[in-house]
Amino acid sequence: MPYVTHDRVKPPVYLWNGHLQTIWPSMARRVDGVTYERERIDTPDNDFLLLDWARRGNRRLGIVAHGLEGDAHRPYLKGMVKALNGAGWDALGWNFRSCAGEQNRLRTSYHIGKSDDLDLIVRRVVASGAYDEVALLGFSAGGNMTLKYAGEQGANIPSLIKRVVTFSVPLDLDAVANHFKRLSNRIYDKRFLKTLIAKVREKATQHDIDLSYIDRIKTMRDFDEYYSGPIHGFKDADDYYAHNASMYFLDKITVPTLILNAQNDPFLPEECYNPALVANAPAVTLEIPRHGGHCGFSHHSLNRCWAEERAVAFLESGV
Repeated sequence: MPYVTHDRVKPPVYLWNGHLQTIWPSMARRVDGVTYERERIDTPDNDFLLLDWARRGNRRLGIVAHGLEGDAHRPYLKGMVKALNGAGWDALGWNFRSCAGEQNRLRTSYHIGKSDDLDLIVRRVVASGAYDEVALLGFSAGGNMTLKYAGEQGANIPSLIKRVVTFSVPLDLDAVANHFKRLSNRIYDKRFLKTLIAKVREKATQHDIDLSYIDRIKTMRDFDEYYSGPIHGFKDADDYYAHNASMYFLDKITVPTLILNAQNDPFLPEECYNPALVANAPAVTLEIPRHGGHCGFSHHSLNRCWAEERAVAFLESGV
């Protein structure tokens, strides 16, 4: 329900706009002191997930989801893992299917609203009895997925889950897809499409996938129209967005939830900052710092991330 704007993020002077605040941290930031233990788990549909654990013997766990075509080794995710460990939390960076350098087995893969894998992970953690408290965190596409999961669960969300924190979330998927068509965002479109198309080509060597549409793909909306949507059971891009945009699930979330979307995020159009998104979502705060870019949030220096500090504070206090 709260809608907050502020100017508390102070990026270094050499990161003077949203594009630099997005690109430079992803390229130049180095996060030391995080050591993962990888676990491979089977899924009920005869596939697998790769989980990267950073255990410190704590009774609290943060489950962290990466963004589109990312993995648990991206600087933004490792930075959050390090911050959680430093604040007395174990951390689990989970990798979406086909990410983390290994193709999954099935014709399907992950998609921006595929919340059943997160549910599987949560249920395993709850059943283990190893933790007294769990927080869910997610970046960008992983943030959308995490919010959707929390909304789907509603009042039935496992009682161990006490907080949800998400960053740079494409709350309105249709508006974001249209926003990506802008000339200033084509660099991001091309970067994502390069790896996504390569994965489709690889899958087509083992599964029945029609590659005749590949040459038609010029934008992310095109990819979702011909592949992300139909492969995962949706009619087209519009149907895919309508069923998976997290903005439709916010009012059903029952645990304290924080969404951090920087005002100068080049990925996000104005629809992702609309106060109406949280007007009927009493458990959700939409917080909009003026600076931060997309999953950047550099604060005074490249290696200091305001989002990590804010997330830990929210996990400790709920505000």
